[in-house]
Amino acid sequence: MTDTPPARNVLWHVRKRSSDLFWTVWRRLPLPDSARRQGIDFLFRHLSPLVAWTASYRIWKAEQDRIAAQIARLAEFRELAGTASAGLRARYEDPSALPRPDRLLARAIAFYLPQFHAIPENDEWWGTGFTEWTNVRRARPQFQGHRQPRRPAELGYYDLMAGSTTRRRQAALAHQYGIEAFCFYFYWFGGRRLLEGPTKAYAEDEEITFPFCLCWANESWSRRWDGREDQKLVAQYHSPEDDIAFISHIADYLRSDKYLRVDGKPLVMVYRPDLLPDPKATTRRWRDWCRSHGIGDIHLAYTLSFVNGTPDEYGFDTAIEFAPNNMNLTQQEDLVQPTGDNFAARIYDLRELAARSETYSRPGHKLARGVTPQWDNTARRMNQAAVMLDGGPDVYERWLRNAARDMAPNQKNPSERLVAINAWNEWAEGAYLEPDQDHGYAWLAATRRALAAEPDKLVEPADLVPAEPMLSAPPARKVLLVIHDLHRNGAQIHTLHMAATYRERFGCEVTTIACGDGPLGPNFECYGRLIHLPRKAAGESAVRRTIEQLYADGYRTAVINSSASGWLTPYLSDAGINCVGLVHELPDIIRTMNIEQDIEAFDAHARKVVFASDMVRNRTADEILGRPWSNAVILPQGHYKAESLLNPDEKTAAAAALRTRMGLPDDAQFIIGVGYGDFRKGVDIFVRWAVEAARRNPHWHFVWVGNLGAEERVACHALLANAGDIAGNVHFAGFQDDTGAFYRAASAYALTSREDPFPTTVLEALACGAPVFCVDGTTGFADMADGACLTALPDAEAATFADALEGLLGSEARQRQASEAGIALVQEKFGFCSFAGDLLRLAGEELPRISVVIPNYNYARFLPHRIATILAQELPVWEIIFLDDASTDDSLEVAAQLLKDCGIRYRIVPNAENSGSVFAQWKKGADLAEGDIVWIAEADDWASARFTRVAAAAFADPETVVSYTQSNQVSQDSEILCPHYLDYVADIDRERWRRPFVNAGQAELNDGLAVKNTLPNVSGVLFRREALVATLEQHMDEIRSYRVAGDWCAYAHLAACGKFAFDPRPLNYHRRHADSVTISRFTQAEWDEIARMQARVQELADVSGSMAEKAAAYLDELKKRL
Repeated sequence: MTDTPPARNVLWHVRKRSSDLFWTVWRRLPLPDSARRQGIDFLFRHLSPLVAWTASYRIWKAEQDRIAAQIARLAEFRELAGTASAGLRARYEDPSALPRPDRLLARAIAFYLPQFHAIPENDEWWGTGFTEWTNVRRARPQFQGHRQPRRPAELGYYDLMAGSTTRRRQAALAHQYGIEAFCFYFYWFGGRRLLEGPTKAYAEDEEITFPFCLCWANESWSRRWDGREDQKLVAQYHSPEDDIAFISHIADYLRSDKYLRVDGKPLVMVYRPDLLPDPKATTRRWRDWCRSHGIGDIHLAYTLSFVNGTPDEYGFDTAIEFAPNNMNLTQQEDLVQPTGDNFAARIYDLRELAARSETYSRPGHKLARGVTPQWDNTARRMNQAAVMLDGGPDVYERWLRNAARDMAPNQKNPSERLVAINAWNEWAEGAYLEPDQDHGYAWLAATRRALAAEPDKLVEPADLVPAEPMLSAPPARKVLLVIHDLHRNGAQIHTLHMAATYRERFGCEVTTIACGDGPLGPNFECYGRLIHLPRKAAGESAVRRTIEQLYADGYRTAVINSSASGWLTPYLSDAGINCVGLVHELPDIIRTMNIEQDIEAFDAHARKVVFASDMVRNRTADEILGRPWSNAVILPQGHYKAESLLNPDEKTAAAAALRTRMGLPDDAQFIIGVGYGDFRKGVDIFVRWAVEAARRNPHWHFVWVGNLGAEERVACHALLANAGDIAGNVHFAGFQDDTGAFYRAASAYALTSREDPFPTTVLEALACGAPVFCVDGTTGFADMADGACLTALPDAEAATFADALEGLLGSEARQRQASEAGIALVQEKFGFCSFAGDLLRLAGEELPRISVVIPNYNYARFLPHRIATILAQELPVWEIIFLDDASTDDSLEVAAQLLKDCGIRYRIVPNAENSGSVFAQWKKGADLAEGDIVWIAEADDWASARFTRVAAAAFADPETVVSYTQSNQVSQDSEILCPHYLDYVADIDRERWRRPFVNAGQAELNDGLAVKNTLPNVSGVLFRREALVATLEQHMDEIRSYRVAGDWCAYAHLAACGKFAFDPRPLNYHRRHADSVTISRFTQAEWDEIARMQARVQELADVSGSMAEKAAAYLDELKKRL
C-alpha cells in the first residue's frame, strides 16, 4: 500500500481543477448568452475528445441525441397527420429562430422606402409631421374583408431618424430571412436631396454589415403619388452637368464596403431611364467618371416600371422587373363586394402573376425578375386604389421561388442572378415584408423558403422543446347566423360584421341562414356559406331537413339576430343546436311586423335572449309576453365601425373640413342626426329642435345625414318655411357613404327618434366624441344617461333641448369632458369582438373571458409588437387594460394609436406618479379586470398567436388557478436567444418541463418552487382572476417586500388556491435586457431574497429532503456569482 493515489485519480483531480478553472474564467467573460451557447456548442462539437469525460459534455451529447430523435418523430408525426408543412402554419406566423439559409437560388434585393421621418418639405406640402405612416393610418376598408388599415407589428410605427435601433433590426431580419440587400430609393433633384437621412445613417453605421444599394427615383414629385407630371411639388431637371453632380455625390456610397456589387461592380439603379434626355450619354458619363475617380466599373440597372426597352437601348447592363407595374394584369370583376357606393378601385388577382411564373420565357438580354408580396395602395388612393387580392404568403412564395429558379439558366454568373422584391416597407402601397398585425412574420418566412436552394432540413428549435411532437390544433368552431333578410339595414349590417368577426378573429366556420332576399347576399358569402330559407316559401319538412343537415355538419351554436327570425328557434332547438336570440325591436314594431309568436318562440326555445337594455327587455315582457322573460340577458351590442377618435382635439380639423365642404363660416358648430328620416326617427322633431336652438345661437348648424321619407320631407319644409332666415342653419345632406366625416365634425348628436331600441348611430357619435341628447323612454340608451356624454331629456320640447345644448356647448371645459367621456365609454364597454365572444359564451361555447393587463413603463418602442400579438390571439381576449406607470416616453400616445378600433374593449389607465412597484400594478390590473382569467402581459414581451388558446384550455378544470407555457428567451433586439428555460430548471428536473402536466398547488411547491421561481416570466402565465385578486389582496405587503422575487412569492401563495398547469410549447417570448438584475447585477441582496423565499416555501409546504438539498445546492451555485 502507498499513500500515492492511483494515476487515474491524479488525472481525475487534474481534470477537475482544470475544469473548475475553465468554468470560473468562462462565467466571468463579458459575453452575451447567445455567444456563450455558441462557444460551448463549438467546443463540444469539434473538440469532444478533450471534454468527453465531463458531465457537461455528457448532458450536451444526450440532448443532441434527443434532438435527432425528436426531428425524426416530428417528420413521422406530420406524415401520420397527413398535414403538409405549409398547412401547419397559422395565419399569424411567429418569428423564426433558424439562421439564414446556407445556399440561395438568387440574390434578392428588396426596395426600401426612406419616407418614415419628417422633413420640412413634406411638412409644407402635406402638413406638419407628415410621414408615410400618415397615409397608412388613414386607410379604410373599401370592400368586404378588406384588410385596411395595415398595422405594423414588431417594428411599430418607426421613425427612421430616431436612433439606429430600427435600421439595425431591419437589416438583421432581412439577413436572417435570406435577402441579399436593401435598395434605397434615392431622391435627387438637380442637387437638391430629399429623404437622404436614413440612407446616410445606414451607410455610416459600422454595426450594420448588411449590403445596400441605391435606386435613383428620378421622377418629379407630384401631388398624385404616382409620378405623373401634373401638380409638381419638386421637378427633375436633367442635364450633362447634373449627371456628373449626381454620380460624384453618390460616390461615397459606392465606395462603402457594404455597398452591393454585381460581378465586383457597384450596382447603380435608375427608376425611369426614359426620363433621361439621352440615357446612353448619361451612362457613358457615369462610367467614365467612376473609372477616373478610383471606383472602377459600375453595373447599371433600370426598372421596367414604365418602359419595356432592352439594356442596350439605354446603355445599361440589366433590366429589372418592377412588380406589379407594367405587367399587363387583367382587371377582375365581381371579386369583391364594395362597402360603399363610391367604390372605384381596380381589383387584380396576384395568382395570375404567380401562374405566369411557371412558364417564364427566355428574355434575350440580362433581366432580373421582379415580384411583390402584395399590393394595395388604398392608403394613398382610397376608393380609387389598385388592389391585388394576394392569395396569401403561399402564392407569393410560389412566385418568388419560380423567379429565383429562373435566374440560373439565364444568368451563368451567380453574382448576376438578381431578383427584385417590391418592397421591404412600402406600407402605403400595401407592399411590404416587415411583420404586421395580420400575418406576423409570414411574408418573411415565405421569402426564406422561396429563396432557399433546398428545403429546410432544420427544424424550428421551439418544436424540439417538448418531449413529444405537439402540433395539433382543435377543429374550427362552427357558428350559424340567422337573419330575417339581406337588405342594407341595421340588424343585417350588424350580422354581417358578426360573420366577419367570427371568421377573421375567432377562426370559425360560418354559415348564414337568410329568411329573405336582398343585395347583401354576396357580402355574406365572403365569410362562408349562405342558405336561403324563406319563411313563407320553405315548407316545414324542408326547414327540418336543412337544420338537421347543419347539425350533422357539426353546427351546435346559432345566433339569431332579430325577433323576425325567431320562428326558426324551435327547429334549431329540436335539432340540438343551442340558440341565442337578439331582440332589437320595441313593442310597436313587433306588433306592426306581426311577429308576436316569434317573441314567444324565443322565450320558449332559445338558450338565452339578449337585449341591449333594460327598457327593451321590460317593455317586450310587459306588452308582448305579458310575463317576465325566462332567459333574458342584458348585453349592449358592440361598436363595429372603425372611425373613432382618440381625443377631442381631432375634432377641430374634422369640423374645419366639413365647414369648407358645406361652404359655412369658420365659427359654425355642427349638431347632427343620422338615419332614414321617417316618422319613427323623428326628423320633424330634429327640425323643431334645430330652429329653436339656432335662434338662440346662430353659429349652430344642424345637419340631417340620410334620405327623407316623402311625408317627412313635406313636413320639414313646412316647418322651415316659417323659420325665416334661421332656416339656413338646417341642412339635409342626404345619404352619405362617409358618415364618419359628419360624426367627427359634430359638437353634439341629437337622437330624436320616437322609438329606437339601441341605435348604432349613438355608438358611432360617442366614438367620435359627439355627446348625445335623447328623450327619456324612447331608447335603451336612456338607461345609460350620465348627464355628460349621454343626456336624457324629460320631454321632446324644443326649448328643453335648447336649454340642455346651451348648458353643454356654453362651456369648452364641459364640452371637452363630455367628448372624452363618450370616447372612453365606447372603448371600455363596446368592443365588437368582445361582444361577439360573449354571444358564443351565452350559447354554451367554452370561451373564457380573458382580461389582459399590460403594465408599462417607458416601453413605447416595444408596444407595437406586444399589442399586435395580443390582438392576433387565436382565442381572442375579452378586454385589455393598459396600465402606464408615469412613463416619460410616448407610451400613452403609442398605446392609444395601437388600440384604437381594435374591436376589443379596452381602457388606458395612466398613473400621475410612478408607483415604484410592478406588483402594485399587478394588483391594480387584477382589481380592474372583469374577465374570468387574467393575463399580465408585460409591455416588453410578446406571445405566439396560440398562447391564449393553449394556456386557457387548462381552466376547463375549475380547480386550476395558474396555467403557463414554456418561454423563449429573446434579446433586447428581439432575436431569439434560446427557445426554452430548460437549462434553468435542469438542476431540479431535466425532463419534467418537457411534458405537459397538471399538479396540485401544494405539490408544485415541492416539485419546483421550493428551489427557485420555476415560472420565469409572468407574461407566460394565465391566472384565474378570483384566486389572483385574493392572493394579491392578502399578501401584497409580503410580495412587495421582495425586489426580484415578488412574483415567486405570489406564485407560492397561489399554490394554496388550486392547481398549476403547464404546457411545454414555448409560446411566450421573454425579453432579456442587458441591464436586467438577473443577468448583470446579481448581488448579495438578490441572493438573500432567494434564500428567504426558499425558507418561506418550506413554511408553506412539506418540502422533501431531496428538494431541500437541491435548494441548498442552488444557493451554493449562486454564491459563486457574487
